[in-house]
Amino acid sequence: MVVLILAIAWAGVLVAWLRSRSRGSFGDSVGMFHRHLHVLERTAPATLAPANRLRGPAVSSTP
Repeated sequence: MVVLILAIAWAGVLVAWLRSRSRGSFGDSVGMFHRHLHVLERTAPATLAPANRLRGPAVSSTP
């Protein structure tokens, strides 16, 4: 009886896994992140303002 319950539970897990794979989702989260990052890079503006606006112009140490 316990083996039957475990078999049914594993069958449910297997069906859920197969459904997620068939939807076109990628199992590799790093690859998915890379694809999303590539899309963001294409849509980003060509020039960006400096990230640190609190710092003034660089001061040289030579007199």
